[in-house]
Amino acid sequence: MTDRAICPQSRAARSVLAGLLVFLATPTWAATVSVPASTTVDGAGASAALSVAIDDAAGVEGVDLRLTFDPAVVRIAGAVAVGAAGSGCTPVANAMTGEVRIGLACEAALGGGGELLTVTVEGVAPGSSAVTISRCDLNEGAIACATSGGTVVVSAPTSTPSTTPTSTPTQTRTATATGTATMTPTATPTRTNTHTATPTVTRTATRTATATRTATPLPTVRLDAIASPITVGASHTLAGAGFTAGSVVKVFVATSGGAVDQGPFTPTSRTATTLTWQVPSSMPLGNGFATVLVINTDQGYIQSNPQSQLLRGAAAANIPTILAVNGVAVHAADPSTPLAYVETVLTPGAAVTLAGSGFNAPLVNLFTATGNLGPLSPLPGGSAASFQVTVPANAPTGPGSFQVVNNPYTGNVLSNAVSVPIGALLSISAVAQNGTTITVDGTGFSTLSVINLFAQRSGGGVDNFGGLDATGQAKVPLSVQSSTRLTFSVPSGAATGPAYIMVLNPPYIPYSSSGSDPDGAFTMTVP
Repeated sequence: MTDRAICPQSRAARSVLAGLLVFLATPTWAATVSVPASTTVDGAGASAALSVAIDDAAGVEGVDLRLTFDPAVVRIAGAVAVGAAGSGCTPVANAMTGEVRIGLACEAALGGGGELLTVTVEGVAPGSSAVTISRCDLNEGAIACATSGGTVVVSAPTSTPSTTPTSTPTQTRTATATGTATMTPTATPTRTNTHTATPTVTRTATRTATATRTATPLPTVRLDAIASPITVGASHTLAGAGFTAGSVVKVFVATSGGAVDQGPFTPTSRTATTLTWQVPSSMPLGNGFATVLVINTDQGYIQSNPQSQLLRGAAAANIPTILAVNGVAVHAADPSTPLAYVETVLTPGAAVTLAGSGFNAPLVNLFTATGNLGPLSPLPGGSAASFQVTVPANAPTGPGSFQVVNNPYTGNVLSNAVSVPIGALLSISAVAQNGTTITVDGTGFSTLSVINLFAQRSGGGVDNFGGLDATGQAKVPLSVQSSTRLTFSVPSGAATGPAYIMVLNPPYIPYSSSGSDPDGAFTMTVP
């Protein structure tokens, strides 16, 4: 940390900053997020609302949760809804086998406590499953979060065979001293004089057995995690449970223009636990990422849980695939990041090696902050599995994305688009304020950069004044003067006090952000 980072204001300012760093590393305020000690689901196929509560949501504007559970007992069966304590927040959830990841983006800082959100859970089989909050980030870690887990109990269907003895008919013999024998349909002994003997014989002539099932299981379909990438143009097998003769496969491919739905596809073979389907060679690879659902058309079009995996092309279908850049493999599928990406940095003017499969006299697109710098021609000496191409010297610092296009350069001959940063990783070396203008020095800044700005709000609490709004525009406009400097103005509603800046570039993953760089801490002054 340099003096410039804290502004040249002597020991007092340095002390304030030191306090801020402690505040960021170990927040002095905290909240507890919890689920009930016990939530009951009335049998397999039934559902219940699992409540997620927070004891003190003051200052919370962003929430990132991960709940884990036993998929053999329970699954996520519906949308996540915000509760009273989460009013004004927009939930985003991604359910997988054994866990659900939930993000809340709030229009304004929350206050108070209570029910933050509810998650609809459905019983898979009778039993008990622990529910653990394995991740809890409040305001990207600016507010400490304690957690308290619970249990979901799926009750066993109760079969109540009711065997009711009945008297049909009830036979009563009555003997009297007068010698008169009568038959009556009652079980009431009759005495007509002191010598009347009334032996009563009650015999059950019929037995009625009634079986009552209090919880009728509804049909369910479950899709297990997809273990390996999906190859376009080849056969693929899905595993799960509840597959029927009416099961079809629906696919959503992530692209730069949004998700593109594909299908439904009819399986080529099926069991109750496996589906095999032919992935058509016409399916685009897009960003190299797909989300899959199974729909049972013969059971009211019920849907499985979604599962995601990377997409790859088939060389036999002339569809190439990028698997690595400069020896760094494409990152494994991450449902929170719907694209293929590589954690390495491209150097403008230098050669880069693309490795993969199915390359056929290719050309290369390189998408950047200023547009596509391609098509780029490979350097001599390549093969179907690897070749080199030179990154243009004028490639701007910031986000980049490679895409290989095979000969004859028309039709579905495009590889997966693989995201990779150009020039430098994002970092912050200094933050300074002059009047209402705040200057940030560092590396990796781009015209597409955005910031998170955690700061005190007038009236109390801490807010993230940055990020993106509902239209995808930056809440804090930036003036990017170079790849090493940007400026912005003190946002409306902020108060004097400790603040923290995080710079992010598309696709907004940890590798393309300044993360928890301590040089992002400073004291913001509001005139």
